[in-house]
Amino acid sequence: MITGIGIDACDAAKFEKMGNLQRFLDRYMTTYEIEYVSGKGASEYMSMAGIFAAKEALVKALGTGFVQTDLKAIEVRHTEYGAPYYVTSGWIKDEMCQKKIDVIHLSITHENDMAVAIAIAENIGNLSGGYIQC
Repeated sequence: MITGIGIDACDAAKFEKMGNLQRFLDRYMTTYEIEYVSGKGASEYMSMAGIFAAKEALVKALGTGFVQTDLKAIEVRHTEYGAPYYVTSGWIKDEMCQKKIDVIHLSITHENDMAVAIAIAENIGNLSGGYIQC
């Protein structure tokens, strides 16, 4: 059963113009995410925008907003084919367990300078053996 949907759009230009980009990255992105975007060359800012939009989409899907500022508890990873997925920890994982959400679907798209992400939270009735281990 779908328990929440979140969507967010993020302009890549805001990262390109950001005065202290490294401080932002260190505060909101995990080591994996920083390494992922730094290997993207010309599309580095688009990748940053996609990851940040994905984090915002997840908190919207959970209905929490940014009750915590530790966005490193939400990590966006990618399969060998480039498909994005979440790895959660800390407060966000606790929130998912409390709401009995055992899978979150993620899709990210890019167009011009915009990145858009959608997150769909789902309870498939298999929390003990699902994707999220509480």
